[in-house]
Amino acid sequence: MPPTTAEVYTFPPNAQTPNAIAARTNCLCRFRGPGLECEQTNNRGQTAILRLDQYPDLLARYQRQTIPLGVCSVMDAKGPWIVCPNRLFYTGPASPLLEHSIYHSWGFNPGDSLAMWREVRINNKKRSKVFNYNFDYVFRRVIDAKKMIYDDVPFMIEVMSCSTSGGGISADFAEALGSIIPARPRGGPTLNKRQVLGRMMSQLVAKAEVVHNWGGKTIWIVQDLFWSYVNETTGFDMDEFRDDPNGNMVVIVRNLQTQGYDPADPQADCYPLRLDRLLRGWDRFERSRGENSVGRDFVSLLNAPFTPDRQIIVRKTTERPPTAIVTCAV
Repeated sequence: MPPTTAEVYTFPPNAQTPNAIAARTNCLCRFRGPGLECEQTNNRGQTAILRLDQYPDLLARYQRQTIPLGVCSVMDAKGPWIVCPNRLFYTGPASPLLEHSIYHSWGFNPGDSLAMWREVRINNKKRSKVFNYNFDYVFRRVIDAKKMIYDDVPFMIEVMSCSTSGGGISADFAEALGSIIPARPRGGPTLNKRQVLGRMMSQLVAKAEVVHNWGGKTIWIVQDLFWSYVNETTGFDMDEFRDDPNGNMVVIVRNLQTQGYDPADPQADCYPLRLDRLLRGWDRFERSRGENSVGRDFVSLLNAPFTPDRQIIVRKTTERPPTAIVTCAV
């Protein structure tokens, strides 16, 4: 079976409690705050819109031309994969609390106030080099709230949810909302785990290094299913990783639990998100002890998991004719 939509507007599609029905009716995101609409379009642009002219039954229900493509997670054989960053982590005006695992990793205490900015892009050029990165969340300690004075040291949160591709996600989402008029044969959404890993690898060390030089610390928030994929397909090794609370980087791994779900019980009508593990360490291990060991620091994500026997590539290229014989130009 192909992957299918696991959560619609923050609830499983078959949840029948008043909160779940209201969320589907009004396209709400309970993680952003009460009464606030899903903002998937902020994360994925126009690809996160469902055009209802293809689904007359949904058009009659919603009385609008488009609705946000509010897929929070996608279910496959391994479980629900979170595909919306707000499902994995969100803080803002309507939900302004930070959990202990986050602020404690930065050295703050209960009751401390932090100013927060979302989606901060720095595009800076120095001679022939360009620093062009977007930070998901930037936090600075509040010195004087009335005068809007904040400490200069920034702390960052980067949220790395999985992503999807393919036209199947729109049809699957419409079906999860109860549409009986699919616009095309449903193939289900495709999970882009490798693409997400590539995006994370391209930013991981650079952001950690810069924030470290600024005096702060970077936290990456990921899901346990994705982190297991990282552990399987890169040189990173959770069993060998050396935990160091003084490190300049933290990875918070979260688990989306489906056990105990009851579509009719208001106390169990959704999938709770729990802390699975906390990894504290260095982007490069030599920063702390003058040495480096594969698998024991975060930079090991850039390494291959291992080197396969060379005879594998020899055999695979020998067993079929070459595509062409090329000549080195003079």
